[in-house]
Amino acid sequence: MTVPPLWKRLQLPYVAAVAVLLPVSVGTPWWLERGQLLERGAIPPDPVPAQDGRAELAGTSWEVGGSLVDEFGEVEPPPPGINLVDVAFHAVPSDKAAAKKLLSCDFRAEDARGRVWRPDTSFAFRTALTEAGALTPGLGGCADSEGEPLPPGEKASFIVSFLVPEDAVDSLVFQVQVDTGSGEDDDHPRAPVAAEFRAEKEG
Repeated sequence: MTVPPLWKRLQLPYVAAVAVLLPVSVGTPWWLERGQLLERGAIPPDPVPAQDGRAELAGTSWEVGGSLVDEFGEVEPPPPGINLVDVAFHAVPSDKAAAKKLLSCDFRAEDARGRVWRPDTSFAFRTALTEAGALTPGLGGCADSEGEPLPPGEKASFIVSFLVPEDAVDSLVFQVQVDTGSGEDDDHPRAPVAAEFRAEKEG
């Protein structure tokens, strides 16, 4: 009786095929799933670094104006070890469609260690901000003082506030996210886009 060669007994061609195809078969569903999650806005998109403090997102020009630390005004400061960071953004929607997309705007801050913070609205009504006419993004996104879409072609200024630990302040970057679609159905997914800014500290 002739004994088949070792490679045949081990079915090496089949094993090799499995070794080659398995990573693809395992990896493909994940990437497909990730793409679907990105389109639905279930996970944040990878932000594009702003150039010279400016970026274009979904038809709106964004610019970072700088940041202030611990400008509490008449409001009681946060607990020791926590800093209040205010960041100024300027947005100019190119048309009505872009202005409507701004109603989905979202912000976050991230430090060099990968820690992430969401905006804090508890300092939104400081006298200095209201007197300056600065807007604060809320549940309705980036809108005018009446909650309506911004006028196309006109610059609007937003102050976004974060409460972060002292050791995070110097390495913070700030991300702006805007949906490119309404998300009302599969044909119009949210498909958000994002840009990342560094803000110079003022004062």
